[in-house]
Amino acid sequence: MEDLVIHEIPSLRNPVLVTAFAGWPDAGEAGTHALRYLIHKLSARRCATLQPEKFYDFTRLRPHTMVNEKGERFLHWPTCEFFYGTSGDRDMVLFLAIEPHLKWLTFTDMVMSLADRCQVKMLVTMGAFLDAIPHSFPPRVSGRSNDTQWMKALDNLGVRFSSYQGPTSIHSAFYEACQQRSLPWVTLWGHVPH
Repeated sequence: MEDLVIHEIPSLRNPVLVTAFAGWPDAGEAGTHALRYLIHKLSARRCATLQPEKFYDFTRLRPHTMVNEKGERFLHWPTCEFFYGTSGDRDMVLFLAIEPHLKWLTFTDMVMSLADRCQVKMLVTMGAFLDAIPHSFPPRVSGRSNDTQWMKALDNLGVRFSSYQGPTSIHSAFYEACQQRSLPWVTLWGHVPH
């Protein structure tokens, strides 16, 4: 069984890969909601999926039994889906998944291999974490990039630079994969009140 199922390799203009992962790096579902908004707003089309078997512990993340209109039972498995859409002068490959429990390096390599095939020029990751801020404060965003021009752009937008060190998310595996490919990356993190 192929773990990466490709439905279509689209012809894209200067594409950027945008990712968000449900689970630990997605407080308040801020990152995944933002990506779902982009998928909807761009009328993005699904182009590939990753099979979940190697990457998830189904005793921790159980498939759901569903019943359709005919009364037939079926399983809804965790999904890892790629979409593509157009925004202005560049296209986007959008990847929405649950943060994997297992085989982060294999997972990252498979995602980046599709990014290579789509000739992606940049990675953007979105996430969120709980912070000790009240609901009444303006939203706070922190981020970082491996590219000096993007760091300047983030600074101009008022994005706070993160210097976090400690237990990490799958996002960091993607930054490392970008470094190996000399690919620029930008990460944006929302601060979510408890």
